Amino acid sequence: MKFKKLFVTGALGRIGSQVVPTLAKEIEVKPTDRFAGTIALEGDKTLPVEPLNLADFAALREAVRGCDAVLHLAIASEREFLKQYPGKPLRKTADMTPEEKDLFERAMLETNVKGTYNVFEAALQAGVKRVLFMSSLTTVMGHPDPEVLTRPAENKPSNFYAVTKLFGEQLGELYHRLYGLEVLSIRLGQPYPIGSYHDETYLSSPMRRLSNVHIEDIAHGISCCLKTDLDYGVFYLCSEADAYTVDQTLWDRLGYRPKIRFTEHGMERNS
Repeated sequence: MKFKKLFVTGALGRIGSQVVPTLAKEIEVKPTDRFAGTIALEGDKTLPVEPLNLADFAALREAVRGCDAVLHLAIASEREFLKQYPGKPLRKTADMTPEEKDLFERAMLETNVKGTYNVFEAALQAGVKRVLFMSSLTTVMGHPDPEVLTRPAENKPSNFYAVTKLFGEQLGELYHRLYGLEVLSIRLGQPYPIGSYHDETYLSSPMRRLSNVHIEDIAHGISCCLKTDLDYGVFYLCSEADAYTVDQTLWDRLGYRPKIRFTEHGMERNS
């Protein structure tokens, strides 16, 4: 492994809590989240998660000091936001009331924009060598043709969340170009499984399966980003699918090959 200690934000989220145990087998991990907690490792071992508010820049800079790589997963999530409305069903942003949508988008500004700026600046000031920024395929899914994912495409965000992710990508490019910070932006597909209505929906058609990425492949992709000599790039992170394949421009450079394949019959493991 090229790096010695990985700082993780959003470690208790749906992705972080599932990939940190795998990453901890390869590198020392310092997980953080809004609240303290623990992540189960192999056997009966656990890894403590330190509480950290990304809005507290001084605390963030101090927390990241001593780490040479950062994995920035933290976002303002629909699931956490809607917990303040007990009794109402989990729903997408498009189904929120105008008041809920406004509050949620302001929450995204705080975490996905201001928080992301703080992460990049804290990493720079603390002497971190590489930042892995978890972006999203939604940065290009505003195009009407879903096959846009199969080739390099100009940015066209599908929603406000995607706009905040483009901000993070562009900020990463700026910090790489001006300050030499190594930055890899990972345009994440639809995580699977995450235990929600998304799971069955995203197995239902070839174009939906195209965007799936199994948790095992997410951990594998992150690991590749920590091992590669590539010091800047933006790449799509998905598993393999039966009918279509996402743009693989940087896969060879990263040494990434999906371990999971999604088909009309379900999920298969690649040999």
